[in-house]
Amino acid sequence: MTHDQLTKVAVKWLKTRHKCKVVFSEMRIRGCKEIPDALGWRTNTHSIVIECKTSRSDFLADKKKYRFKYPEKALGYERWYMTPQGLLNPEEVPVGWGLVEYTGSRCIIKKKPSYYFQSIETARAEMKLLIAAARRYDLGIEFSSQTGKFKPQVRYRKPRVRKSKYKPWKK
Repeated sequence: MTHDQLTKVAVKWLKTRHKCKVVFSEMRIRGCKEIPDALGWRTNTHSIVIECKTSRSDFLADKKKYRFKYPEKALGYERWYMTPQGLLNPEEVPVGWGLVEYTGSRCIIKKKPSYYFQSIETARAEMKLLIAAARRYDLGIEFSSQTGKFKPQVRYRKPRVRKSKYKPWKK
């Protein structure tokens, strides 16, 4: 199973199991130090982050990231790992994180997360994500509700006009 396939499962799981009204996946914005694989909000500003891992090396490399150095500044009121079946033991998952295994047809909760108190900085980062999404939607950028992603846009730049070092001939 690829990372993209597992991310699609995570988006669907947030919409159905957690009844999230707004769900994004791998949304990048300037100024935010995290790019969660899936991020959803319920109606009561309860945010849920899912990190999808398809290999043990990817999971072990995660411990060097910002969210583990500063867990109080990480996104999400609830934080989950989603993996293919049998990849991780629940004891390996960091304190406070939950574990969901995808069997190929359904998701099984192996460990429930504890809830994190969100700091003002975290709430602002989540608000930046929502505002960026609203701005992209307002600009007419196409959004896929199945994948939770905005379609990439091609940016056109004006061609640069080079100024000549030499002065034009005078008659």
